[in-house]
Amino acid sequence: MADYVNQFIEYISSVRNYSRETVRAYHTDLMQFSAFLKPQFPSADFADITNLVIRSYLVFLKEKNYQKTSLARKVATLKSFFKFLAQKRLVANNPITLIRSPRINKKLPDFMTESEVKNMVHQPVIQAPKFRPNEGRMVALRDAAILELLYSCGLRVSELTQLKIKDIDFNSSVAHILGKGRKERIVPVGSFAMKAIENYLTARGKEAQDNKNQQEPHMANKAVAKQKPELRSRPGAFSQRLKRSELSASVTTITERASEQNSHLFLNRFGGGLTDRSVRNEIARYRLGTGLTNKRISPHTFRHTFATHLLDHGADLRSVQELLGHKSISTTQIYTHITTNRLKEVYNQAHPRARKTKIG
Repeated sequence: MADYVNQFIEYISSVRNYSRETVRAYHTDLMQFSAFLKPQFPSADFADITNLVIRSYLVFLKEKNYQKTSLARKVATLKSFFKFLAQKRLVANNPITLIRSPRINKKLPDFMTESEVKNMVHQPVIQAPKFRPNEGRMVALRDAAILELLYSCGLRVSELTQLKIKDIDFNSSVAHILGKGRKERIVPVGSFAMKAIENYLTARGKEAQDNKNQQEPHMANKAVAKQKPELRSRPGAFSQRLKRSELSASVTTITERASEQNSHLFLNRFGGGLTDRSVRNEIARYRLGTGLTNKRISPHTFRHTFATHLLDHGADLRSVQELLGHKSISTTQIYTHITTNRLKEVYNQAHPRARKTKIG
């Protein structure tokens, strides 16, 4: 079965352009299903997998106390997998056709108020890491830019961590985002976020130049040691060579800047790209500093907040859909429920005829 799973994973990754998170989740689900089948069907003959086998697998998952959302995703994975097998004519009858996904109660997404957002984006400065001062300052600048960008653009965390420097148009203040299904969209970047990004990249560039300058004397000494005796004895010979090397270095710097455009926008302490988990951990740390312990704040909360605040301030639903990169407008409509509920609260508090009168 592993071979067919690998073929399916390759198909959804290369042909269907599923995101890496979705591909990883589907692979995990299929490995779990394969482990469940192995004791019963060592030969992995798909003809033996019937509707009853699928149902027994779902019962097995329920006994493991999986939530409905997880069960629904696992059913969706199996539906896609067996559809793929049917297209390859590896199964005569699709055993999951009659299986229904668990009904999930729609929960309104969590979001922050404007004052809470303001508090959150100030946390990197307030809670600058206590390790080496220079690194702590760099992390604070980086995280301030991350929080501002999440709120300014409503990005998914995977979209944020994949961003390259070249994806930010500093002249037009827009970001080129590669979203789900590798669909590209252009999102405006607010002035606060642009300033935070510029501050971070300026500090990052200065740090890189300082590190380079510290290395140059050492390299120069090594170069002197390797010189021929007659060159060492000639006054100014090496300084002339250094001037020529500085000229070539300036040309090299231009090339380096061009290659720097392909670098990740946000780096970790070791110079590598940030992971989704790193961003989540940093946000969890800053949440504690705000005192918002009664709210679950994750990178996706910024996305919910972005959409909610746009609608609160009069943006139309179709524009919000485009900015979020939603395939269907029905996905975006959940935010209208939030704004409607808030309008009802305001109405009930403010309108004279909405108040409940006491009957004496």
